[in-house]
Amino acid sequence: MITKNDIKFWGPKYGSIYPYLECSTPYHNLIDSIFDFLTFNVNDNILDCGAGSGLIVKKILENEKHVANIDALDVSEVMLSHIKDKLKDIDDTLEDKVNLVLHDLSYKLKVEDEKYDKIISNLVLTYITTHEGEFGEEALEGVLSDMYRVLKVNGSFVWSTPIKDVSFLKVFIASGKDMLDLKNYKRLYYGPMILKHALEIQRKGKEGLYHFYEKDKIESILLRIGFKNIKFKKTFADQAWVVSCKK
Repeated sequence: MITKNDIKFWGPKYGSIYPYLECSTPYHNLIDSIFDFLTFNVNDNILDCGAGSGLIVKKILENEKHVANIDALDVSEVMLSHIKDKLKDIDDTLEDKVNLVLHDLSYKLKVEDEKYDKIISNLVLTYITTHEGEFGEEALEGVLSDMYRVLKVNGSFVWSTPIKDVSFLKVFIASGKDMLDLKNYKRLYYGPMILKHALEIQRKGKEGLYHFYEKDKIESILLRIGFKNIKFKKTFADQAWVVSCKK
């Protein structure tokens, strides 16, 4: 169960500044790396798990108009409101393809087995501290097992996680030109706020509250669950793994 502290940490304040993270070059590199592993097909049913402010949803709709449905899931109502705002700029017929879902990933998804052709999750799953009463590595395995459950056979699961000894300061430095853009002066204020939040995430990862593991350990968990064709790509100023696998 997500705690009041979690809600406070990931809630309105973080939700209000998150769109400014999307302005950075390392973040766009991260999103591009995710899409490098994806090939969409006609009538794909997609889950964006931890959809944030909706950049992935927007990119799918702009470039893959033939997909059938996107369930955009997040625990934050603020994040879902950002997605609504992005959808206003998209053709009404495409907007109808998106279903906004408020859900706490500490619990199993409330959907049937083998529903999705594609599951995408960006910098979310390794932040889940408990799952169905389990903690630590067992919590992460529980979350990943639920992704396996709702993924169709031969479906693709592409997700990202900070590396084990992540340094978000390196991401901030790599984003310097973006944050120091005087034409977008608000970034000068919100950039340091994002870094402050990121350093708290980094601290929780080093303390073991979040699950930032070595590549080999991530692979072993995925294999234990049953995933196959596991591939890794380092991105986000080399501070995150994008992981691609299939059921």
